[in-house]
Amino acid sequence: MINAILAVFVALTLLVTAPTMAQQLSPKEIVWKICETQHANSTSGDKAPARRSKLWKLVDQHFDHEGYVKFVAGPTWKNSTPQKQQAFSAAVYKTLDDIVAVVADVFISECTVGEAKMADGMARIPTRFVEKGDEKPQAHQITFQLELKNGSWKVSDLLINGSFSARAALAEKHRKTYVALLQ
Repeated sequence: MINAILAVFVALTLLVTAPTMAQQLSPKEIVWKICETQHANSTSGDKAPARRSKLWKLVDQHFDHEGYVKFVAGPTWKNSTPQKQQAFSAAVYKTLDDIVAVVADVFISECTVGEAKMADGMARIPTRFVEKGDEKPQAHQITFQLELKNGSWKVSDLLINGSFSARAALAEKHRKTYVALLQ
């Protein structure tokens, strides 16, 4: 009888925790999923809204929105009211949505994911995207930088061609526009 109760308890525990465990992807799995989605979008024939929706779902799930918002805000974030922080977050989130819309319309013919370099809750994963085009295909080296936050890996930055930080560039571009919302 005790074995039967124990078996039922174990089975219920596995059923309850299985969705949570399934969502805990490794950094390389996250990057591979992004590559697969972008490549599938390139060959699916889907209209732009469907392509954007697929990519946005991944960004929403695996991107460090909170970290990005605070990075853009800089030191102004700490002294702002919750209402102003919410307005600021919404404005930055809208910008991210616009960026996803542009990226979803980039068609790629190839995506290669390299080996992860991991240390102290950080991971860097090099990738190579080959963009389809009417002219000569263009290759882009993009290194995904991920951080372990609350038990989940989140994309915190993209390094373009080895050194150009997409996060820093976007923050610099948008900081002046949005910081007024925090003051």
